Amino acid sequence: MNVMVTTATNSVFSKTNETNFLYQEAGSGPTIVLLHGLFGGLSNWQSVLDEFSDRYHLLAPQLPIYESSNYPSTMDGMLLYLEQFLAFKKIKSALFIGNSLGGQLALMFSIKFPKKVTGIILAGSAGLYENAMGQTFPKRNDYRYVKERVSFIFHRKEVISESLIQEVYTTTQSIAKSLRIVKLARSAQQIKLADALPGLKIPTLLIWGIHDQVTPPSAALHFKRLLPVSYLRFIDDCGHVPMMEQPVLFNRYVREFLNLLFTSKTLRSSLHP
Repeated sequence: MNVMVTTATNSVFSKTNETNFLYQEAGSGPTIVLLHGLFGGLSNWQSVLDEFSDRYHLLAPQLPIYESSNYPSTMDGMLLYLEQFLAFKKIKSALFIGNSLGGQLALMFSIKFPKKVTGIILAGSAGLYENAMGQTFPKRNDYRYVKERVSFIFHRKEVISESLIQEVYTTTQSIAKSLRIVKLARSAQQIKLADALPGLKIPTLLIWGIHDQVTPPSAALHFKRLLPVSYLRFIDDCGHVPMMEQPVLFNRYVREFLNLLFTSKTLRSSLHP
């Protein structure tokens, strides 16, 4: 296995004979796995990595969404990647934080391996309903269109940098990458988790932007009704990516939930039916 550190001090690229893993890692303690969305990346989790590495072992894998890999551009392919990544890191149990498609992936893993999941935090999660930008082939050579679609995701427009727009625009210029995005988005749309969620008795925190247009607040309420051990926190002045749009409040709610799970034995036992 070859391992090299990339631009960030906690960003690691690992290569084996079977697969490649790009991920960020920080801290020690109970493991928390951070899963980004369809047009997301490792940088989405920087505030979480900075905030929680004092007491937790944080892992943020780059999902193989854009590049050709050994994994199909389907949710089952992403699930296989996650399984193999956790095996590579020798993780036996973890709490999962997922945004958008990453939330759907966290739920799929939890349904398949409930004993390996200590808790779930969903932020604007897909899996029940999503008004996504990846369901149709992205318009190429149209920077203004890409900028409008990125703006649709965020309520707080000041969070949107030109570099973020340029990154998405560059990605959509590749026909191969665009095809992978469309295929994965359609796969996510075809998988509905509603029937499985009532049987998922894992403590779950839902953190939702009031102004989320991709997975609206009604989706959060639907998740709350279906998940038997769930807690819902809405954040005002926030869209689809709360860990980037309202990082201070997002991290506060996450820390409160983690304290319930890992600090107080009395409260922790009360979370489990």
